[in-house]
Order: sequence, then structure tokens, then C-alpha cells
Amino acid sequence: MELSQFNDLIDSGDKLIIILSSEFCSPCKLLKGTVDGIFSGNFGLKDRILIEDVLECGEIVSLLGVMTVPVVIFISNGSYIFEKGNLGRDRLVNFFD
Repeated sequence: MELSQFNDLIDSGDKLIIILSSEFCSPCKLLKGTVDGIFSGNFGLKDRILIEDVLECGEIVSLLGVMTVPVVIFISNGSYIFEKGNLGRDRLVNFFD
């Protein structure tokens, strides 16, 4: 994902989650499994979660100062916050409430 695409997502005003991960990262695989388990039956929300390879997001990684993965970026109302680590089910689900 390019930085311009990231900025467009922020500017959209939509609630989105972007997960920066790596195919070589065990916690990333667990988080992806958690996301798939939570949102697999809810296609409306599943479309609002993007999982991106950290190696494909160099500008975003630099902007946020990402040193480890996974990183979960919560986008809402034209702004974002990010959290490191494997977040629990409740944090992911409650974001869309």
C-alpha cells in the first residue's frame, strides 16, 4: 500500500482497520486467524479490514515508526491510532460498534 492510498483511506471518514503483518511472523498469523474467525460471516465488516504485508508498505512503516509486527491501525473520522501486538477479539469487534 502506498502512502497516498493510506491518506485516502484516512480522508474517507470510514471506519477501517489496517493490519500490518508479515508472512514470517507467528503472532501475525494468529491475529489473521482471529480476524478471519470474528468477521468471516460478516462480509460488510470483513471488507473494512485490510491486511497488508509490512514489506509492501515502506512509507507507512516509516511514517509510523513501525519496528515490529503485527501493528493494527484503527482509522475513524479522518484520523488514526495504531497499536502494536496481537489484540484481543473484544478490541477488534468493539471498534465497529
